[in-house]
This record gives sequence, structure tokens and C-alpha cells, in this order.
Amino acid sequence: MKNKLITRWKTELLWRYKWETITKWIFSSKEIMDEDKILEFTMGNNLDFRGYSLKAGRDFSEYSDMEYEDILQESKGLISNKKFINIDFSYADFSGRYFEKCEFKNCVFKYTNMRNINEEECKFSNCYFLKGYYNASIGLGESFYENIEFDSISISGSLMFWPNFKNCIFKNVKLKGVDFGGAHFENVKFIGKVEDVWFRGKKEAYKKGRYWETKYERWNKINPMRVDFSDAVLSYITVSDYCDLSEVILPVDKSCYLINDIREMRNYIENRLMESESDFLRLLLKLQISEKEGEKMSILCLNDLYNQIKKFIKKENQIDALKLWEEISTDLLKKNILSK
Repeated sequence: MKNKLITRWKTELLWRYKWETITKWIFSSKEIMDEDKILEFTMGNNLDFRGYSLKAGRDFSEYSDMEYEDILQESKGLISNKKFINIDFSYADFSGRYFEKCEFKNCVFKYTNMRNINEEECKFSNCYFLKGYYNASIGLGESFYENIEFDSISISGSLMFWPNFKNCIFKNVKLKGVDFGGAHFENVKFIGKVEDVWFRGKKEAYKKGRYWETKYERWNKINPMRVDFSDAVLSYITVSDYCDLSEVILPVDKSCYLINDIREMRNYIENRLMESESDFLRLLLKLQISEKEGEKMSILCLNDLYNQIKKFIKKENQIDALKLWEEISTDLLKKNILSK
């Protein structure tokens, strides 16, 4: 099935013509494709783009006899101001492409390859991502993702720049190394492993100019993260840049604490350390509550802490470290510096 969907664009005359029509539109100045009558619909009533490829650097001669310049027109390879409505992109390949101010509505992305794309000021609504890859620069200039389900897809290593996520689900998504820079979350749920992820309340601009200056208000706006981690397994979470976790729902298994004020917790641990030397207290300061830019709140994952005790504390001192943590955490809960 997969191979047939991919190879038809190269080997079948009608599908080669469809590839030319689609690609010329994508690189044209037209917002909506005029000639969608030539396209077929899937059983799900979506336009059939399954297996379509526009991978950056790929030789267009595999799909068309047209000259390269005639296909690109004046676009220079940029995909800009396009409306992709009711399209099935299963097994499609857009890796390496740059999307600017595009809209994706009611689209399906099953096993779609969007590695190393750049996504700037796009809007996604009512879309479904299953497996495949979306390793990208996401949200440049502010983008919108509403009613999106990310299911078992890889977003690992993605860098984000002010995306807005509303009514979205991240289910068993590969998130390792993701930087949610300046992301806003409204009714978002994470299910499964969330490991080595960075949440930043805001992210400074790296571009200059009048246009980008109009975005400064968004870049500096910090909303509470309205995120449900109740069915998630959190590990090595980094929080910085005034990230507001006050409305976050922690895992239901009680495996994490919310640090309501990381500076207060650090002051508390430092005072305890002044009273009594402890390798465990030094471990807490170094690995759990180290100073970060724009620090405010954080999440302490108990499994990470226990693993660090096993790794860095001498075996004969590990039981004492656990007892000391029990004492400290109880006191911090009473002081409302920690909460469950």
C-alpha cells in the first residue's frame, strides 16, 4: 500500500500530471488550488495527496518533464500563503521545506515526513498526526494549533518560537529534546512519556525590523500553562523564563511535585546545608533546583531524583538521603513551597 501510493506519482501518467498541477499551485501566488477536480478523494472524503513528495533537494525529473524553474516560478522554493483544506497527506514527504503563512484545516498526516521543515505563522486546525516526523522549527512569528491530535509522532529536537496550542492532545509523542520556546497552552493534554523537554514562558526575538517589532507584545506575554499531565510520565523537565505552572495538572501517580517558588526552595536547601554538610543537599542544588534564567516555578520528578541518588550518592548513604528527602519534602509541603 505505502509503496504503491508513493511510486504512482512517478510511474503513472495521470498521477505525474497531478504532481505537476499540485506542485505548480504550491509554488504559485494562488491561495487556493483551482484545479482540484483532477484529484481523487479518499474513503475519508479527503483530497488524495497520499505519497506526494516535495522533499527539498529532490530531483523533480522523477515526477515531471517540466523545467525546474518553470515549476518553482517566482517562489524560490518557499511555500507561502496556501490553504490546504481537507487533504490526506499520508506518506507524503515535505522534509526540508519552508512553510510561511499557510493554513491546514481538516488534514490528515499519517506517516508523513516533515523532518527539518520551517513553519512560520501558519494555522493548523482539526488535523490528525499519526506517527511520521514533525521535527521542525515551529511557530516562528506566532503560529496556531487548534483541535490537533499528535499521536505517536516524532517531534524530537524541535525548536519552537511562540506557537499557540489550544484543545490539543500529545499522545505517546517522541518529545525528547523539544524546546517549547514561548509556547502558550490552552486545554492541552500530554499522554505517555514526556522526557527531556524544555518549557519556556517566553522567548526573546532573534530577528530585527519593523515587522518583527509588531510581535513583541506576543513574545513577552506569559499565560498560565493550562496543561493536563495526569496520564503522562514526566522525566528531566526543564522550566524557565517565568513559565507559569499554576494551572498545570500533575501526573495522577503522584510521581512529581510542583515547585511553587524555586528561589524559596533553593534558599531553604542552602540554609539546611549551612547547618549540616550533606552530599544529598548539594545534589538537590546542582541537579534539581539550579539557577535558571527567569526562574519562577518548576516540576520535580521523583523518579529522576531517586535515580540521581543511586548514581551520585554512595551506597551506604542512600537510605539516609531518602530519609532526609522525606523530612525536607514534608516541611516544604507545609510551607507551600512544594505541592502535589
